[in-house]
Amino acid sequence: TVTVKNIKPGKIIKYNSKLNESLNKLHVSARRVFFICLYLYFNGRYNSDGSILIRADKYAEFIGIDRTMAYKQMKDAADYFSSNIKLISLCDYIKNEGLLRVALSTETINFISAVDGRKNQTTVVLYQSAVKLSGRYSWNLYQLIKSRLLDKSGAFSIKLDELMIELNSRVNLEFKDYKKSVIGRSIDEIVEKTEIKSIKCVNAERQGRRVSKVRFEIEMR
Repeated sequence: TVTVKNIKPGKIIKYNSKLNESLNKLHVSARRVFFICLYLYFNGRYNSDGSILIRADKYAEFIGIDRTMAYKQMKDAADYFSSNIKLISLCDYIKNEGLLRVALSTETINFISAVDGRKNQTTVVLYQSAVKLSGRYSWNLYQLIKSRLLDKSGAFSIKLDELMIELNSRVNLEFKDYKKSVIGRSIDEIVEKTEIKSIKCVNAERQGRRVSKVRFEIEMR
């Protein structure tokens, strides 16, 4: 039986950036289950039929939540993946045993097995960061940064419209309010919970009076 235990917080997870759009759509519980599965799969900790078992007590221990919340999140993930099988082809919640039985989809296995080292083709994240972030837009911004810079400090610019698509944040706000409520709150959580030490978001370009492009300046710990 394969269960979640002794997971190293600094474990690096690499995958083809073609997965990013699908991962941006996952709610917190589903994302946590998905990355636990990736970690165990990369370490060969799956059963002969390809399935992975996730125990509620170990899930709760690593995420830092109580067991009651762990049961709820595991059930929520199972409900989500029952009708969204692109990333995970099997996700059964075994209530009386406090277990999830999960199998990665063929598409996911292909994307994590065929990692392309070229710029913007590979995303490199820390396992701990992937499961700790819970803000509405924090994960999407974190993943964007890590796909652009991998594991290095640096900077990149992005059109504001493209950023809104990446963050799934098409909201009717003035830029100053968007920067505060969407970008700012996400930055605060990322800096608090991940390997990224600081993030600066500055206006990079305007079209008339409207900000059309922003620049992110990143420093890793």
